[in-house]
Amino acid sequence: MSRLYLLIPVSISALFGCTYLGPSCGDESTVSLVKSIYFDSLAEHVPDETSLAQIKDSVGIDIKKIRTVSRDLMTTKVTCEAVIEAKLPEGASRVLTYPLFKVALSQEPSTWTLEVDNRAVKNGINYTSQVTDDGNEQVITLVGHQPIAETIASLSLFGLSQPKEVQERKEDEAREAADAEVKREAAEEKRQIALAQEQKRLKEEQEREAREAAEAARAQQEPERAAQAAAAQKQLIDEYIGRIRSQIRRYTTYPPDLVGTPQAEFTVTLLPSGEVLNVRLRKSSGNPAFDNAVERGIYKAQPLPLPSDPLLFASNFREFTLFFRPEN
Repeated sequence: MSRLYLLIPVSISALFGCTYLGPSCGDESTVSLVKSIYFDSLAEHVPDETSLAQIKDSVGIDIKKIRTVSRDLMTTKVTCEAVIEAKLPEGASRVLTYPLFKVALSQEPSTWTLEVDNRAVKNGINYTSQVTDDGNEQVITLVGHQPIAETIASLSLFGLSQPKEVQERKEDEAREAADAEVKREAAEEKRQIALAQEQKRLKEEQEREAREAAEAARAQQEPERAAQAAAAQKQLIDEYIGRIRSQIRRYTTYPPDLVGTPQAEFTVTLLPSGEVLNVRLRKSSGNPAFDNAVERGIYKAQPLPLPSDPLLFASNFREFTLFFRPEN
């Protein structure tokens, strides 16, 4: 905890209901005193005046997020919270990533509350401000700034206060490394895009080859399937022709003097219901009595049995040729 006393002209009229005119948490004099306490603490860790001057020139200090916790009107004491932030130069920020520095920082418990954000090192602080009884001094009591001071002092040992030309060389190296990383990332992105395009092309080619193979297989199987379908249809037609012929035989009375196995050929026209619309003798058996007996049997046997498929009826049974001979 650090205290600083400053002779200042402060006007106080804060007695029982009067307006408080003492210093506040965020006024210029209070913030200036807080920074002064920090620099005094930094001087304790960096005794070399030249190094200390270089640090003050290169590291910016700012007090942010100032908040008034409480205010005592009787004593003019105000209690405050804030964040002290040290802004590091570009080259020095890389030191925070050094393994050796991380180890050193982790071994110091007082620095464990630090927040490192890119080029800024931050820590919460608490302070009080109060005017002395005679109204001529402002007293600041500050805690929480030591970790920042210790860290900045440690950074100076790792090259924070190096000569300008060394710092500039390191900054050039950092920029070159950043440019190289940008180029590497761009090249990697380009490679990934090319890889994705090639994978897409290969996938499309495989899908095309698979489609062509499937189409070739279907084309190869098509004649076989067509032959199987035709054979199945012929079998069904033959089955119904046989059923029609059997039903006609049951209704046909042959001439008693029938000799041999005469065969007659008829053209039969049917309705979808199986009813006989017309019977025409295409080729006689040579026995008119047999021909007439068969024609009468065709009419008597109606309705004739037909398949349920209307397309099959239309193409094969609406009008068909019937060869007929005695069963034996």
